[in-house]
Amino acid sequence: MLFKKPLILTTGILITSATAFGQPVKVADVTKTISFLASDEMKGRAVYSPEIDKAAEFIASEFKKAGLQPLAGSNYLQSFVMVSATQLSINAQSGDKEIDPKNVVALTSKPALNFSSANVQTAGIRPGDNLFSKAFEYAGSNTSLLVTVDESFSKQFQGWLY
Repeated sequence: MLFKKPLILTTGILITSATAFGQPVKVADVTKTISFLASDEMKGRAVYSPEIDKAAEFIASEFKKAGLQPLAGSNYLQSFVMVSATQLSINAQSGDKEIDPKNVVALTSKPALNFSSANVQTAGIRPGDNLFSKAFEYAGSNTSLLVTVDESFSKQFQGWLY
């Protein structure tokens, strides 16, 4: 019996808070939003696609309908700059052995990337390493690195290049 009062009080506070701070979330509204954003019409909302812009506009309109205020100004959308590098050419050599270009991937946030044996720092991902943990570690190092990846990971790279 001692536990009923705190439970009733807590429930009353939660109901009062939900009423005071906004409308309860309706399952139908959540379903509508998820259904739209996950629909085939949105084609996965790929970066730089018209569908990602359509999703952003939809979310902004939902924010406005909900009465949310934009962070700055009158627009819910925030602009940002992204660099998209294009590979012009690539070749790599290990000792006297030429490496097949399909086995070389360059990831950078710089507009141009040139490596030569005179200016390169190297790192490696070896068998038994966690490929993605190591890749994120190296990507976060803020250093230009030539990262060699053991061939045992080659199947995980399939489909990375367009």
